[in-house]
Amino acid sequence: MATTTDVNASTNATNAAENAPSRIIKIKSNDDQIFEIDQGVVEQSSTIKTLAELVDVGDVPIPLPNVKASILGPIVEYCNHHKNDQTPESAEEEEDDDPNKDIYEPKRSDDISEWDQNFIKQFTVSEGTLFDVIMAANYLGIKTLLAVGCKTIANMVRGKSSTEVRELFHISYDPPGEGINAPEAIEAQAGTVPTTQNSDATGPSPQPDPMNH
Repeated sequence: MATTTDVNASTNATNAAENAPSRIIKIKSNDDQIFEIDQGVVEQSSTIKTLAELVDVGDVPIPLPNVKASILGPIVEYCNHHKNDQTPESAEEEEDDDPNKDIYEPKRSDDISEWDQNFIKQFTVSEGTLFDVIMAANYLGIKTLLAVGCKTIANMVRGKSSTEVRELFHISYDPPGEGINAPEAIEAQAGTVPTTQNSDATGPSPQPDPMNH
């Protein structure tokens, strides 16, 4: 049976841990801008967490060569907002234990919180920043932000035709027989491929090997 002294000691230890100053880590974007983040932010990025554990960084910033400051800044803001959120691992484990669950059933894309919706609106397809933040979230290992970005893309293309999707994402496409797929264009491209055949040799020129491209 625990004594009053034991209970008080346990309570004091818990309070001391909660009141202990959070560890501050510096991270640096690929354009040399430095951001200071606390442990709550670090925990959300598997990349930063791993680097911080492997290297005694001290006061030296952790370089993140794949992320520019204009994207890293908002990501730090996102992580600061969510650092006290409950981790979703337990809920995912419960779902995985469901024998009636269809493993091929697509995940929902309509459960983005209002704050996250407003956050992701600052990134656009036209400027390419929406894809920048998705790639950065993937590189940094921030699963929640990656999910928000991918769900946003899914919602944008839902119900649209292939033509509308190409226009939305500025994807150029030439139908068969037109544009770069026209016979004359194909012949012109084939004619630019250098060969090793002697200019005095007779017979047809060897065709370029597609396996070498």
